[in-house]
Amino acid sequence: MATDDSKCKLESFVTYNKKILGAGLNYMDIIKSRNLPIPEEPVLFLKPSASLIQEGQNIIIPKVFSKVAHEVELACVIGRRCRNVSKGSAMQFVGEYCLALDMTAQCSLQVARSKGMPWSLGKGFDTSTPVSRSFQLQPHISRIRPKSIKLNRKV
Repeated sequence: MATDDSKCKLESFVTYNKKILGAGLNYMDIIKSRNLPIPEEPVLFLKPSASLIQEGQNIIIPKVFSKVAHEVELACVIGRRCRNVSKGSAMQFVGEYCLALDMTAQCSLQVARSKGMPWSLGKGFDTSTPVSRSFQLQPHISRIRPKSIKLNRKV
């Protein structure tokens, strides 16, 4: 359950965040269904802060985009400044979590991907990253194990 405190923290994050970092091509089903090569290294992309909106705000899709897709993501809000963090200590820097929609203008992304260009236009249009209220894990849960998360496909 989100508290007023978590809403305040998220509003602060939405207002003052420095960057949104996404991982692309990290779902094997999508890679296979689109006959894409499996990346040897992580495919990372940046989304501008103008793409971020809080729950309850309107998503505005530019009329020039013919097809916009979305993926539900578990987003990690980094709680303090860090750099060059080891894999073993990365979870110490996660402050909170929220749910996020990663909205993608498929038409722009396909063109950019085919030319080896950045995904910025397809991934970073204004309001393309709506997020829920933030939440923390229960103290007895030391870390999230992505493969153990169950999806019920219900909203």
